[in-house]
Amino acid sequence: MPKICEYDGCTNPIWSRKTMRCKMHLSSQPATPKKTKLKKVTQKIKQVSSKRQRQNQAYLIMRKMFLETHEHCAVFPNLQATEIHHAYGRRGEMLLDTRYWFAVSREGHSHIHSNVEWAEENGYLIKGRNSI
Repeated sequence: MPKICEYDGCTNPIWSRKTMRCKMHLSSQPATPKKTKLKKVTQKIKQVSSKRQRQNQAYLIMRKMFLETHEHCAVFPNLQATEIHHAYGRRGEMLLDTRYWFAVSREGHSHIHSNVEWAEENGYLIKGRNSI
């Protein structure tokens, strides 16, 4: 099978193997270089900093202890608490600040975040800090 000219989509057979061009494009400006495959860099980006990783490990221990001592949901007392609600958010050091924690059920947690005004009035959310 004859080689084809590399000049901008030309389909003529090549004239010179040195330039890989047909007669018509032999004297034209240099051909567009062939695209080469780039090597894929497989360096993994950290999802969590090492500081936050330590905080998350401490949080899991503290969360378990908190739920053991606070068995009932703060919103719906007849339900068992299975989650921790952070009234002031979980950013930075607030993740481990138990002053703003509430033991809640899944239903109670959903209720807090779907009724922001009610939650702020009842102290489940701090005004201006309504992130999940």
